[in-house]
Amino acid sequence: IITPLILTWVFQKKGVHTRMQRAEAVLAFAILIFLDYVLFWTSSTQVAHISLVYFILVPLMWISLRFGARYTTLSLFITALIAFGGLLWGRMTPPSDMLGLRLFQDETFIDIIAVLFFILVAIEEERKTALRNLKSHIVKLEEAVGMRDDFISIASHELKTPVTTLKIYSQTMERELSQKGQETLAGQVSKMDAQLDKLISLVEDLLNVSRSRLGKLEFRKEIFDLEHCIRETVADIRSTTPQRTIEIDGELSHPVYGDRDRIAQVAVNLVNNALKYSPKTSPVFVRLSDEDGFVKVSVRDFGIGIDEEHHQKIFELFYRVPDAGEKTYPGFGIGLHLSNNIVKRHGGKLHVKSRKGEGSEFSFTLPFAHVRRDERSRAKLQKNKLTS
Repeated sequence: IITPLILTWVFQKKGVHTRMQRAEAVLAFAILIFLDYVLFWTSSTQVAHISLVYFILVPLMWISLRFGARYTTLSLFITALIAFGGLLWGRMTPPSDMLGLRLFQDETFIDIIAVLFFILVAIEEERKTALRNLKSHIVKLEEAVGMRDDFISIASHELKTPVTTLKIYSQTMERELSQKGQETLAGQVSKMDAQLDKLISLVEDLLNVSRSRLGKLEFRKEIFDLEHCIRETVADIRSTTPQRTIEIDGELSHPVYGDRDRIAQVAVNLVNNALKYSPKTSPVFVRLSDEDGFVKVSVRDFGIGIDEEHHQKIFELFYRVPDAGEKTYPGFGIGLHLSNNIVKRHGGKLHVKSRKGEGSEFSFTLPFAHVRRDERSRAKLQKNKLTS
């Protein structure tokens, strides 16, 4: 006991304790000294038929867990001093022929609790060290994520202006080449223009991800007809991919409250993913339905599918399902993450049902908009006019 006491108090770094911690330490030592005195200097050895030895373990454990090795060795040293002092000069001093046996018993007891609490302190110190290292790694990880988000935001803003300028020039070149009858060159410029559209879409997605993570993604919410929005979105996708079959069925009986353009963006992402990850001859089905106070939009494909272990991870930023045996598909793992955030910000949920090799079904739900009956009738009339 004396050797660890000297080593810890001479060589171990002194901890920094607040006023409250110092007061707590004084209280713990006061309780320990009181229990030691009662057990070793008086004739009282039990409380409610429970040995006082067990009560002594409580403040010792308190000191070990809260104040570390320095105070633990000090508490054990104080307990040993009081124990041997009580044995020699207290009320329960044994006769001389029994003194050696009692000293041996007390020495064994002190040694056992010393070993136990040294082990406990070592474990607690290891836990605290691991916790400090973990917090340090978390801080570094948060800094790295912050640097990444800053880079994405800055790079996206810097790219947007030159890419938009290139888009304007490509459209001007295509128009002038077509007017001059140079259709081959005009076709090549048209392909360049299509690639610029993809680049602009990527830059916009990166900007939206940056805004979303910073809580600055803007929503212009209003009550609108989601069914008409989805049908219009599907019609636009059909016009750009006439070789693919996209079927839509079902209907929605309630409008929703939200940002029409953002919800359309979610629908575009889900349908485009279904087209991208399924064979060119395979159809894609979009279904509309009402479900317990929510509208539901489902997109079903019969493509490569996703293993269940990836179902939650696919909504993480930049996550792509790893599969060395599969064809490489374009993309950065942004669309589903952004779509999930948009749906959540509208009070809905984005779900996935999929099995490897059996296709996928992505669906999102949005709550009904609370509108008056006359407003709903006007919305239905407007919908009928748009349909006709």
